[in-house]
Amino acid sequence: MQYFTTGDPEPQEVVAVLLHHVRTADERRYLARFQHGWRWVDSRTELERRDKTPLTWRFATAAGPGGEKTELRVLTDAEQIDWLAS
Repeated sequence: MQYFTTGDPEPQEVVAVLLHHVRTADERRYLARFQHGWRWVDSRTELERRDKTPLTWRFATAAGPGGEKTELRVLTDAEQIDWLAS
């Protein structure tokens, strides 16, 4: 399993969607490639509806206001199926 956090280099292009490390499945938040950058979304459907400027990797994964790092990981096979159906 690949993990990424604030300050890490941008993943290779084969990585299209990352899952924000959260406590429960109900709180799933994805960081997905969008055009030439990244977007935070709750589902693939939301990503397709978005008509906004994509974020740079550095900005999208910047530390939060309290200095907490953004922690992400690649999707498992089951999560990939959930993402495609979302």
